[in-house]
Amino acid sequence: MNEVNERKEVLEILAGLKPLVEVGFKVSADGKVSISDLKYLVDLLKAFDVIKEAIKIPSGFEFKDLSGEDLKVIGEATYNLVKDIIEMKNEK
Repeated sequence: MNEVNERKEVLEILAGLKPLVEVGFKVSADGKVSISDLKYLVDLLKAFDVIKEAIKIPSGFEFKDLSGEDLKVIGEATYNLVKDIIEMKNEK
C-alpha cells in the first residue's frame, strides 16, 4: 500500500491554483475574452506540470490524517496564496 503524504498533496493543489488564477486575472483584465488572450495559454503551458500534479489526488488521501504541523504549513501556504491573489487583483 502506498503511503500518502497529505501535506504534500494539499501544497500541490495550492501551487496548481496560482497559475490558474494568474491567467484568469490576465484574461479578464480588459473585461472580455478575445483571441488576443490566447497569448496567456503559454503561461498555462509553462505551468502544466504544476497544474497536473495539483489535480492528481491519490486514493487514500484523508484530511483527517494531517498533523498539527501539516495544518500549520498548509495554513501558511494558503495565506500566501490568498495574499498573492489579492495583490494580483489590486494590480489589475
